[in-house]
Amino acid sequence: MIVDFLRKVERRFGVLDTSTLSRPTAETDMNPRIIATLFAKPKSSLRQRRGLAIERLQSRELMAVDFEFNYGGEIGSGIGFEDAVQGQYRRDLLQSAANQLGQWFDHTATIQLNVLSEEDQASDTIASAQSEFSDSSTPGFGQTEVVRRKVIDGVDLNGATSDGSVTVNWAVTWYTGVDPAGAMANEEDFFGTLFHEILHTFGFASDVTLAGEDGYGNAAGSPGVWSQFDRYLSDALSSPVIDSSSFVLDAALWDRVKLGGASPDRGLFFNGPNAMAVNGGKPVGLFSPKKFVEGSSWSHLDDENPVYDNALMRSAGSPDVVAPRSLSAVEVGIFRDLGFRMTEPTRLVVNVADNSIYESQRTTMTVDRGQANLASEVTVALTLNTTVRASVPVSVTIAAGQSSVGFALQATENLIIDNDSTVTITASADGFTADAATVVIRDNPFPFQNPNDIYDVNDDGAVTAADALLVINQISRATLPAVPPTRNVGRYFDVTGEGEVSALDALRVINRLARQPTTSLNIEGEAVGSSRRNAQAPRSATAVDICFAQWPILSPAMNTITPAQTNANPMNWDVLMGSPKIIAPTIH
Repeated sequence: MIVDFLRKVERRFGVLDTSTLSRPTAETDMNPRIIATLFAKPKSSLRQRRGLAIERLQSRELMAVDFEFNYGGEIGSGIGFEDAVQGQYRRDLLQSAANQLGQWFDHTATIQLNVLSEEDQASDTIASAQSEFSDSSTPGFGQTEVVRRKVIDGVDLNGATSDGSVTVNWAVTWYTGVDPAGAMANEEDFFGTLFHEILHTFGFASDVTLAGEDGYGNAAGSPGVWSQFDRYLSDALSSPVIDSSSFVLDAALWDRVKLGGASPDRGLFFNGPNAMAVNGGKPVGLFSPKKFVEGSSWSHLDDENPVYDNALMRSAGSPDVVAPRSLSAVEVGIFRDLGFRMTEPTRLVVNVADNSIYESQRTTMTVDRGQANLASEVTVALTLNTTVRASVPVSVTIAAGQSSVGFALQATENLIIDNDSTVTITASADGFTADAATVVIRDNPFPFQNPNDIYDVNDDGAVTAADALLVINQISRATLPAVPPTRNVGRYFDVTGEGEVSALDALRVINRLARQPTTSLNIEGEAVGSSRRNAQAPRSATAVDICFAQWPILSPAMNTITPAQTNANPMNWDVLMGSPKIIAPTIH
């Protein structure tokens, strides 16, 4: 007979009353950013849930474990995953988290999970997930876990019935962005939380009650029906809590360690050989605070040990650490001890040509998927931790047969004297572990000077007479533009980098023109003229003549002026430019 996990919890604990629970306090020394709670107060039984009309979202084929999610209603019919506006996006994000999780397991299986949305302001549970269990009176380890047995052995203990469930509390302020670094202090990372929760259904959980009973009511001192996770419960010296032959829990040892406190010296531990091998040969600390926390104690890594700050399976997130979205070596070891074949997903690699650039500059970046699975194209999502200092494409596509693709990061000029800042670029794609790179954006001391070519005033990639004319027209207005120049508009008037616009800026451009083998002016399709000169020859009047040959007929769209609008004769500028600055507004 198949019984769901919620009935199992009721038999073990009775119906839980979460209204009496409080958020972690200094007394328990827990972090208030709770990532997950394994056991939540049931809002309705699975029997009731199965009576609902459900919508099934089929996932795409994966190389490893696949997932099918059964939702409680149509999009537009409710809250959360059924929300009319955000429902589909949230479903897609849950599927993406599951796809990434499935890549860690070197098995082929399809896991079906019911998904429930609730909005409970009074609850301290932000999300929960559970595997179903089969009834059994035979003592042992891991015989009744539906999800774990289905993945490892291919044995479906509950047939067509869903293998487990996931519940999300939408009263929580969720961060549903792609880049985990984008989450605010008051937000819970949706992707990482659901990744964490689904892993609980794979067996990262203890079935031992506070009193030392198993999940079927067998008291301490008698053979019990335990989870595979419970096989490896121990003290700091690796002494087992449950005898692996008799399946009897050592009550005295259990009472000593269950509320023992922080590792590495006290509390409860996991002593599986694979986990210990990557933990310096020592048992791994489990969360066993002095005050019991329902649904968190013993089923997570130790929150009170900073060694595990970057672990996904902590009970609570660290405030100083970006929410993890992948497994640590210790966590991989634990799942191997639970019987899984583990393989780290192919990792995207982000490279940057120049990891330090000035505002307004750009640098070339590449994202590489390695040499595996080149048969199909891969769409890679690109995100930044800030869009104020830089920009990148929303996504790039690695073509079939290619291992990488390039893109540009463009730093933004903010026209403010401020500090350097660091931007993080994250690349992510289904079936791959995400990667990130950082670029330092250095404050630009010359915001009106082209960082790529100081003579290219209009930033069109070439130095022409139009660049000199733009400076001259700006001088006639005796002001710098009110709107900061951008790469699209291109108005870098400060050729000298002195923070002012003067005749010297125009002269520098004209001198640069004189050194070019060919100088031409082509505005709105009208060829103005050209001349050839010795590249080593000194500046001649020809460059000036070219600059002003058709000055009166320039496009009004370029905000130009005619000779009648200024007291200066354009043909005498060769003399004026030898004089001190005639107009020098200060850049603010």
